[in-house]
Parts: sequence; C-alpha cells; structure tokens
Amino acid sequence: MFVPFLFIVALQIALIYWQHFSPFERESNLRAVLWGAKPAPRYWAVLALDVCTVLLVVLLVLSTWSQTPNDLPAARLLRTLPAWIVVSLLAAVVHHYVTKAVICFPNYPLMVRRLIVAAVMGILVVMATLLMVAIAITPDVSAAFADWARALPVVIVPALLLALLVFALRAAAFLLRVIPVIGSFAQAAVSTVLLLWAMERYGRMVGEAMAVSMAWPGMNGLEGITLIVGMVALVALILVWRLPGPSRQSDAADPPLLVASQPTNVKATCAVTGTGATLAGRSVHAEVTRAPFGIVVKNAQGETLWQLTENGLTHDVLQQKILSIPVLYTGNTMKMKWRAWGQPVTKVTDIKADGDALVVTLDKAVVRLALHADEIVRVTVEAMRASLLHNAISLAFSDFTDAHYLGLGQRFNKVDQRGEEAYFFVEEGGVGYEWARKRLPWLYPFLRWLYGPRGSFPNREQCTGFPVPFCLIARERGASAGLFWNTSRRGSRWQTAREAHRPQLALCRRRSAVSRLRPIA
Repeated sequence: MFVPFLFIVALQIALIYWQHFSPFERESNLRAVLWGAKPAPRYWAVLALDVCTVLLVVLLVLSTWSQTPNDLPAARLLRTLPAWIVVSLLAAVVHHYVTKAVICFPNYPLMVRRLIVAAVMGILVVMATLLMVAIAITPDVSAAFADWARALPVVIVPALLLALLVFALRAAAFLLRVIPVIGSFAQAAVSTVLLLWAMERYGRMVGEAMAVSMAWPGMNGLEGITLIVGMVALVALILVWRLPGPSRQSDAADPPLLVASQPTNVKATCAVTGTGATLAGRSVHAEVTRAPFGIVVKNAQGETLWQLTENGLTHDVLQQKILSIPVLYTGNTMKMKWRAWGQPVTKVTDIKADGDALVVTLDKAVVRLALHADEIVRVTVEAMRASLLHNAISLAFSDFTDAHYLGLGQRFNKVDQRGEEAYFFVEEGGVGYEWARKRLPWLYPFLRWLYGPRGSFPNREQCTGFPVPFCLIARERGASAGLFWNTSRRGSRWQTAREAHRPQLALCRRRSAVSRLRPIA
C-alpha cells in the first residue's frame, strides 16, 4: 500500500500545482467553465488526471475494508463506484455551503442559515458513506441496506464526530501549502492519510456491527486495475505538462510600466582606472571600486547618498511561497520566505564604458550604472547565466543611524518604517476591528492585540491595498535620499524558478538606498 500511496500523493502534488485539488479550487474551475470561460486544452488533461487520482484513492480505500468471503474484487469495485460518486457530490455541496457561510462573516444570521444547511448535508454525507461501506462489504445490495439500517444507530454518533474531526484537519492542512519546497507534498500527504484513516475506521465500525464473517483481501485482485489506472494517470500527467495552457488573447491589455518616464538625454562622463571607475553627471556621481567591489553614489556636495555594503551583492537560494486564503472578503494571503543560502558576488573581471553608462562585469553578475536624469542614477543587476541552484540576487545598502524611512505606498502600521520588514503585495489593508467593539465585545481586546487597531487578517497592519516600491529616506543630518526599485526575470515572464532576477534601482538626488533588499517576483 505504501507505493500506491506515494504515487497518489505525487499526482496530487501536480493537481495542487495546477490549482485543482481542494474542493474550493475544483468548484471555482467548474464555475468558470459554466459561466462561459473557454478552457485551454490543459484544463481537460488536469480534469482527466483528477479523475484517475480519485479512482486510485478508491482502490486504496477498498484495500482497507473487509469483505465477505468469495466476493469478486472487480464486482466489489463496480458496486462501490456509484456510491462513491454520490457521496462525493454530496460532500461537494457541504464544502460549498461552508465556504458560502465563511465568506459572509460577520453577517451572522446568514452564516448560521448556511451552516445549518451544511450540517444537515454533512449528516447525509456520513450516512451515505456508511451505506457505501456496507455495499462494499456485502455483495447483496438489499442485504447491505438491511445491515446498514441495523448498524446506523450504533455507529452514527462516533462516525459524525470522526467526520467533523477529519473535515477540520483536512481544511487546516491547506495551510501547509505555504511551506516552501515541501508544502504541496505535506498537504497532499496529510489530506490523503486523514481520508484513508477515516475510511478505514468507517469500515471497522460497519464491519463490527454486521453479524457476518469477514475477510481482509487488501489489494489482492485489484493489482491489474490499479496498474491500468496508474498508467492512464501517467499519460494524463504528461498531457498536462505538454498541452498548451491559457494564452494571451488579442484584446488583452499590457500592465502599466512601473517606470513611466523615459530616460532623458543626460550626458555622463565615464572614467575607468586600474582601481575602479567613475560615472559623473552635473548633480550626482558614482564611484566603483574593484577590490573590494563597492559602489558609492554622492551628490555635488560630496555627501554620500547611496553605498553598497561589504559583500552587499549576493547570489541567493531564496525559497518563498505566497498562499491565497480562499475565505473571508479580504482575499489576503499567507507568506513564508526563507533565504537558504547566499553567496557574495565580489570578483570584478571587467569594467568598461558603454556610451554614457558603466558596465561592471563580475564572476556571476553584470552591474550597469547610468543616469536616468540629472539627479537620478539607475543601477541594473543581472545574473550572468541561469543557475540550477541560485534563483535570486540580493542587494544590501548602507544604513544611516539618523535615517527615517517614509513611503512604501499606503501603509497602516506607522509612518516611519524603520525596523520593519515590509512586503509588496496587494491585499485588503486597514480594515481594523473596531466593528468588534459592539458585535463581539468579549473578543475585541484579543483581536485588537493580535491584529492591531488598523490591521487585517492574517498579516496584521502590514496588509495594504496600494503598495509602492518607493521609499524616501529622510535624514536628520546629511542629505536625505530615496529609492525606487523593480524586479524582472530574464527572457519571457515567469518561465522557471531557475531564472535569475534582474533588480533595477533608481536613485535620485537626496535619495539613498536603505537596507538589505531581497526582491520577490
């Protein structure tokens, strides 16, 4: 059973990747098709893969149930499949009403009405599941109904409690998806184990309540069917990989550019020496050193505006996950980021002038400095080549003890973002929990403490609906400065995780880079 289990989990990981695993995802995809969306060929391959995976789960569940002696495995499967389909459809209705109830929060009367419907349907699902077990155990359908009716009063209460527990745990397993690298495997494995455990317990409950002799065949007699379904699943998986997905239509609009203005015709003076190079304009100039590698931007008065820290340019292994939570009206997300490894990029192999720009070639990256305007320096960093290991580039800049960091778009936590780890993702921010003062007075102090007076679930006051990658650094002593940054991927957009980021920094006069920036695609 262990090998089929791992195979099923592997297929479910693919379904999670293509967002067709949870009941909410399946319902959303089906609704899109019913409402007129034109599915790509890949969608039908994903649907076929889902059907094959469900069939494999049915076969694995059958191997955990007992049966009467001399019952044919194929006949047993044919009896069970229609009942499984009915139970699955009823369970989909339960999930639908639970989701519809949660998204109505805090409209409590409507939530209660929908949860009552979900509870009634849940009881029907448990009763239908117990009947399905009885049909799988007994070859005579009429006898199975009689045994089910006799066993139902005995097992219904523990069966309902078990169903409620497994429903809650499988719903919580969705959050495992946020873990980088292993999140999808963890969700698929936990969800499948919980389902198998619940079905095995149901089989024991019904079998013990039935006064008939039992046998435990396991996978005996089902090997051939399992092998055929597994091969079809592999074909579907290959089709999912190879068939075209959603494509850009002719009426699609391009996203707005983060940098709307075009570079002005700014003349810069470039000078390359044995120890480094300089890029000089009328208002700002940049100095590059070879050993150790460094970049300093100063204004016309000689005040430092921006300085790369020692070993500030690194090639990183960055693991991150952003998980959209399919409940509530806020549409907010859970995030997890882990910088597993960072390798400094410090060896300068060449510095040359390219027109009015400086191009610094390092062993694993290329840095380009140019003037976007008289008071703006643009720094572009690009990896030399795609890496199988490193997937991000980070830039760390000098911090000033007297600096205050303002901006970053619409923020609800505080004005000065010093010491904060801000992210840039559109969410519903500034909701606050003042409404709970009257509606949930007993819960209001906890919500205010947990999320803040202007916070939103689940990321507290960092949630914002208008993030802007621009920061103004106001210094108490010395020149104030600011920073605008953007990230992109080499080649076509969002190709693979191995493609390196290309950070671009626009540094304006009286603006300075601030702290370690780790671009997020």
